[in-house]
Amino acid sequence: MKIAILGAGRMGSAIGAFLKHAGDQVILVDPNQAHMEKIEACGLDMQINDQEPFNVRFDGTYTSYAGLQTQDAVVLLTSGNVTDAVMQEAMGTVVGPETYVITFQNGLGHTDKLQKYVDVDHILYGMVKLGGWMLEPGSVKILMHPGYNVVIGSVRHAPTADNMARVIAEHLEKGGVITEFHTDIETVVWEKVLNNCSFNPLCALTRSRMRNAIAGEHGRPILTQVVREVVAVANAKGVPLTYERAMDSLDHRSLVNMGDHFPSMTYDVREKRKTEVDFLNGTISRYGKELGIPTPMNDTLTLLIKALEDGYETGI
Repeated sequence: MKIAILGAGRMGSAIGAFLKHAGDQVILVDPNQAHMEKIEACGLDMQINDQEPFNVRFDGTYTSYAGLQTQDAVVLLTSGNVTDAVMQEAMGTVVGPETYVITFQNGLGHTDKLQKYVDVDHILYGMVKLGGWMLEPGSVKILMHPGYNVVIGSVRHAPTADNMARVIAEHLEKGGVITEFHTDIETVVWEKVLNNCSFNPLCALTRSRMRNAIAGEHGRPILTQVVREVVAVANAKGVPLTYERAMDSLDHRSLVNMGDHFPSMTYDVREKRKTEVDFLNGTISRYGKELGIPTPMNDTLTLLIKALEDGYETGI
């Protein structure tokens, strides 16, 4: 298959590498010129956990969409804040009438936004449960823990869409990352949203690792309240999350496997980029208001992150 990765930072580069290793024809598109030029010249240096690094060569790296050919599928791993801008450029270039658009973006609401551009039965979505960081342009390290690391499904479960989701899952699995096609992808995505809501803003505000948010003396009371609010909103929307299962996952999966990891929002704040809080805690806050469910901790964290963003230019 011909596949374009839209947003080829640390995670997009890694997903592209797995698909390339499976035999797909993969191009990367990202505005980070230094990263794209280094990969074009030398390939991507990638390390998984503490294994020996390896190098992956792609079928092209680009910083814009001009002149690019229509792909069989595109994988969207940009920030949700730029989805509209990216899709407007991608339409008619890498995205054609038969192209499948796969969003692995953090948070909620991405599939609704994509339906402005692509038929709903050409939209796939899911989540990536990998950690990682960019060591330097052209070099990434990925944290992979036991179990499924990528989960994918379709919006309306049309047979053709489900079939493509299965194919993508098979290719990712062949490329080296354990991947699951899931019929109830909505619940799976909400589970990741719950995790991200609980530790992303807290770590970003305190500039600390996930361990501090999950198990820290002062971070944990904030985290547990966030979890209770997300569970209440999810249940009101028919998503069967439970507080007990969520905390068990945080304590026995996230803490053990990712406790020393900085989540993505921490990197956004460090680089003074606009965060994805609107698609995480901000969406929980909005849903809460619509449903009449109080979400004071999510409300507060959303406002604090936005206040921090407002102060980028004058802060230290």
